[in-house]
Amino acid sequence: MLHIITEVMTMADKYAATYKFGNTVVHVVAPPPMTEERKKQILADFHHASWAVWNSLSDETKLRLNAEAEKDGQRRII
Repeated sequence: MLHIITEVMTMADKYAATYKFGNTVVHVVAPPPMTEERKKQILADFHHASWAVWNSLSDETKLRLNAEAEKDGQRRII
């Protein structure tokens, strides 16, 4: 089963940092504090979701993407 994680900051939440460069204001958003166990679970969920997407592709699309990645010197996905 695929679980989608959504952790959204509300307008009341503070930014981790704010910088001003000329007329541009940059707000830096940091993830909420979490345990190492929670971080590992989030990464595992992303990993499973990525494989679910990959496995939903047709064989022709997978072969084409692998060929493009190999041509670009990227790691091949089998």
